[in-house]
Amino acid sequence: MPLRDYECEDCAWRFEFLQKKKEKPRECPACGHKNPKQLVSGFAMAVRHNTTASKFRDEMKKGEEIKQELKEDHGIEGISPMGGNTLQDVHDDVKAQGSFVKDKMQETQEKNEKKRREKRREWMKKALKRSPERRITGNEKRAEEAAKKRKITVSR
Repeated sequence: MPLRDYECEDCAWRFEFLQKKKEKPRECPACGHKNPKQLVSGFAMAVRHNTTASKFRDEMKKGEEIKQELKEDHGIEGISPMGGNTLQDVHDDVKAQGSFVKDKMQETQEKNEKKRREKRREWMKKALKRSPERRITGNEKRAEEAAKKRKITVSR
């Protein structure tokens, strides 16, 4: 049952009663007036703190701080821990091993870049081995066709 707020129209006394909505209003406790005016009132409610969500937010914030520190102090960017490690584990390893981790990460990045360049070179070699007819680009073909229509010879 909700608490309802009332105000007496005769003596302006404010009071509250614990009553159902369908119940008739009671009389004023101060002067005994039979029809007090019901007031619009708010309600109170207890809110529990969601500890799971707050822990998750705290971990995310801490993770962002660790990433920022790794970037500023050690020049390490784009790190994502793997194999059950946390960012804190990576951070502790970097602090303990110093530049070794940074050097290892740079070495891996350089290897990946080198592989990418080699694949591109191989692709270019294959493209150059194609027949001269296939090497002509779409724009060149269209230009040649347009020239043939106009009866102009295009030399290569």
